[in-house]
Amino acid sequence: KAPIGDRHFGLILLAALGGISSGTKSGETVVYEHTFSVAQSSQHQALSLFLDDPLGGQDYKHALGVIDSLEVSFEGKFLEYTANIRAKKGATATLTPSTTAENRFLAKHITLKVASTLAGLGAASAIQIKSLKLTIAKNLEDDNVLGNIAPVDFLNKQFSIEGSLEATWQNESDFKTAALAGTTKAMRIDLKNTDVIIGSAA
Repeated sequence: KAPIGDRHFGLILLAALGGISSGTKSGETVVYEHTFSVAQSSQHQALSLFLDDPLGGQDYKHALGVIDSLEVSFEGKFLEYTANIRAKKGATATLTPSTTAENRFLAKHITLKVASTLAGLGAASAIQIKSLKLTIAKNLEDDNVLGNIAPVDFLNKQFSIEGSLEATWQNESDFKTAALAGTTKAMRIDLKNTDVIIGSAA
């Protein structure tokens, strides 16, 4: 569990979704734009995990770390995520951790829009919400083979994204009318920290 930071959270999204397209942001030279998508594969990006055990005084490295589920929680002061990760048994290692300052996201940086179509989201008005949770579940399965006590891989099965939100009632059209009619809607969640400038203007 950790706050959402602008430098590391992209790596978490890559491991959760599996696909990425990156390029220099328009008008910038050192700022990049990353578009994440669900990779149509049973194997998504794996991570190596490093663990500092303060009780035993021994560091460990865990190979093939994959995200089984990722929950993003938009409530409270800092926006946070919880990642459930599976990996191979740790091997002893000697670690020299380094830290990098990050920009974090606050509750004031989130905007929710709902429209009839994706094209209509840009002009849609923001809806006031109290809290929001999104959960990405990948339903991992161990790839066990003969001759190995540990799985050789972890494979995605049924991929799903679910969510819930809490809102103060403002009017019939925000949620109630569409929910009772079973109407399909497009939804966009913007998380933008406009208090911070990176590069020249991004």
